[in-house]
Amino acid sequence: MQDIYPACDVDICDTFVNADSLDTLLSPDLDVVVDAIDGLNSKVNLLVAARQMDLCVVSSMGAGGRKEVSQIRTGDISDTQVCPLARVVRRRLHRRGVFTGIRCVYSLEPPVLSPDAKILPEQEAQDPGNSPGHGRQRPPMGTIPWIPGIFGLTLAAEAVQIITG
Repeated sequence: MQDIYPACDVDICDTFVNADSLDTLLSPDLDVVVDAIDGLNSKVNLLVAARQMDLCVVSSMGAGGRKEVSQIRTGDISDTQVCPLARVVRRRLHRRGVFTGIRCVYSLEPPVLSPDAKILPEQEAQDPGNSPGHGRQRPPMGTIPWIPGIFGLTLAAEAVQIITG
């Protein structure tokens, strides 16, 4: 990043986002907050706190279970459709007074879920998201490898667009 834009200051934090860590992660001088959190409570807490601070936010909704690149969209959280994660996030945001102002990457493709997905013992031991205090254990939701990458690159493009105007 420094080669492309030397004045850019990127803060990378290896911290589990929860209500207790938000004060140390967010500050009013941030240009944009990029959210790619899978955990619902952490995601909503971050989005609400960022909006309360009037920070620009770009957020990834559900990429899991998708395979159709042409169905990926960007837009305000209020405009999202089809995505089950976006629907639940919207409902929780509404309860906390946030209705608009969050740019999202989402898919119009309904997710395909495997009915026999389960947590394997080796995943349980390796996945920090399954550790105590970091949300409930859940089976992985598979996807074609390039879909999360496209979501991530689209988030980056949205962030750059916000920063550069």
